[in-house]
Amino acid sequence: MMTMVRGVKLHFNGNGMESDKVILKRLSNRLKRLRLNIPDMTQKKAAQLSGLSERTIKSIESGESSMNMLSIIALARTYNVTAQIENLFPEIKSPMAALHGKGAVRQRARTTEKAKSASANLKDKPNIIWGEDKRTK
Repeated sequence: MMTMVRGVKLHFNGNGMESDKVILKRLSNRLKRLRLNIPDMTQKKAAQLSGLSERTIKSIESGESSMNMLSIIALARTYNVTAQIENLFPEIKSPMAALHGKGAVRQRARTTEKAKSASANLKDKPNIIWGEDKRTK
């Protein structure tokens, strides 16, 4: 679940709220550990094998730079972990299509009027009230 608080995206992960930057830093550290667990895999060698610059590898591993999908794929190939990347976005089959024996793939999302009105009601109410935001009588 994602919530915006004062312009910062926070994600609830069951243990609390995390910002996108915290998640990016954790993923950056995992990429660095992946590289370090491969014998003789320096940042320079990773850059040569992946086609990325050494500076890009350094900024990704430090969490200073967000990664684009092509960089992630290039590093996954270099570190031989493309299967794990595929698991991030598993193929989803429509339960209704499976029930009816159809293989149709949904092409776009449509919002119903009921969902639109529910969404509009949520926008008016803040999800989190901080101490300084509480109204005094």
